[in-house]
Amino acid sequence: MFDVKKVPTPCYIVDESALIRNLEILRGVSQRTGAKILLAQKAFSCYHLYPLIGEYLSGTACSGLY
Repeated sequence: MFDVKKVPTPCYIVDESALIRNLEILRGVSQRTGAKILLAQKAFSCYHLYPLIGEYLSGTACSGLY
């Protein structure tokens, strides 16, 4: 456990075990339906976790002018 008062701000804190539980649900949906589930990079741009997320989802999607 960490002392939340010592965490530099601003920052995002991600519960990795909760993320994995959700990714397992998404993978199950994909396997049962054949749907391709993509990570919306605008909605979740925590690049450090992309390798983990890539183990569960089909790919990524992003939008922009360029």
